[in-house]
Amino acid sequence: MGLRILEETTLKASNHPYLIGIVLSLALFILWQISDFIVFGYLAANYLSDLQEILVILRGLANAIVIAFIIVGFSLFITRVENIKQIDRLTIMNNMHDGLLEVGKNGKILFANDQIKSLLQLPESIELENKSFDFLLPFESDTSDFEEFLSKNNLLSFELKPITRNKEFSLKSFNSEIIPVLASATFLKNTNRFLLVFTDIKELRNAQDQIRYLMHIEKVSALGHLVSGIGHEINNPLSFLINDFDRLENHIEKIFDIFTIYESCVSSFEKNYKNHPEFSEFNNKIENIIRLNKKLVDIREDINEIVSNQHVGLKKITNVVKDLREYSSMGSVSKKDLHQLNDIIMLPLSLVKEQFVDRIKFETSLDPNLPEVLINPDRMTQVVMNIVLNSIQAIKGSGIIKIKTYVEEKTLMTCLEIHDTGSGIKEEDLTKIFEPYFTTKRDGTGLGLGIVKNIIDDHKGTISVRSDQNKGTTMIIKLPKNT
Repeated sequence: MGLRILEETTLKASNHPYLIGIVLSLALFILWQISDFIVFGYLAANYLSDLQEILVILRGLANAIVIAFIIVGFSLFITRVENIKQIDRLTIMNNMHDGLLEVGKNGKILFANDQIKSLLQLPESIELENKSFDFLLPFESDTSDFEEFLSKNNLLSFELKPITRNKEFSLKSFNSEIIPVLASATFLKNTNRFLLVFTDIKELRNAQDQIRYLMHIEKVSALGHLVSGIGHEINNPLSFLINDFDRLENHIEKIFDIFTIYESCVSSFEKNYKNHPEFSEFNNKIENIIRLNKKLVDIREDINEIVSNQHVGLKKITNVVKDLREYSSMGSVSKKDLHQLNDIIMLPLSLVKEQFVDRIKFETSLDPNLPEVLINPDRMTQVVMNIVLNSIQAIKGSGIIKIKTYVEEKTLMTCLEIHDTGSGIKEEDLTKIFEPYFTTKRDGTGLGLGIVKNIIDDHKGTISVRSDQNKGTTMIIKLPKNT
């Protein structure tokens, strides 16, 4: 359709040389006749016969007609050549692999090739010509001053050269799908228009995501073999250490019981017999025993602190090994069945809700019409539990955790959002939170969200995060519909 319109426009525009040729021919003819009338009329009246006068006039008329035909023929030739060039240009544009637009300074689309219409999934009944460029944008923007719009979006700058190549940009399809593209913009000075070329990179993005996923699976698989061996080597001596430490703790408790009895005896002796005449020779020894008893009290407090620290250290080692084994095992295929996501959410929520009801308010907005999704319930419960616990730890004092489920209209994916009013995440940390061992907590292992990411990847879903410092964080999980 665009080609036909432009062909008609081109043909109409290219008739101008033809009209100019006719006008010039008539002008030349009139001038020729005037000259014949004046010059040859004078000669005929004074020197030539009537017959000679007629012949002269006919000769002038014939010459004028010949010249007119030459001019008209030349004009038609030029017109035909220009038409062929224009049609060839339009044919090339419509057979380009990339989408192409010509846009005026007022933001109106003047030409759109077939590829851009295919890229935007436009039906044949919809024409882009004469539409505003903001019709193609996934965000609100004023394009009435198109030069300013291009400059704001770093698509074009007139400071050096009025041309920009391969700038990542987004367009909106007819079905409201966001389409990633590489945009190149050029200012056509002669026509006062902007030429924009768009390369679809959606398949490239999908391929890159797939490569990253395969590399991740390969890395996790290699890590799994490594951790399996290390975990086995650590677990055995760790188990002995924990068991022996428990026995040692029991023995220490018994020693403390003896200390308690000894302390009671010393206290009683000091109270009743310290200054007794019969025990005067033991007074010095009793003083030494009393001083020793005070030291034993301090030693007992130190031993209690040491035992407590050892418990914390052993527990952390156990958790690190456990998290490592869980993280490395995510690459293996987990058994999945059809489940209602709302039911999966309620179990971990009920486990933590009562513990923190005094300072955290839990709000839920669960879509009752959610379709069943293919998931592993145990793994998905772990996902919800990890995120909710992170949200609880991010809230200092009182706060709110909102849990919402819905079906995304564009993709029909089942979505879960968990929002908290906690301290938020620093912008520079947002890209790192799913990396193994990255943590901002003093006692964290840095594997919790890495495990969450692996589980979601195993379910062919996506997880993203939005966060504002001191305002809160939102985790968004999207799971594909059951196919």
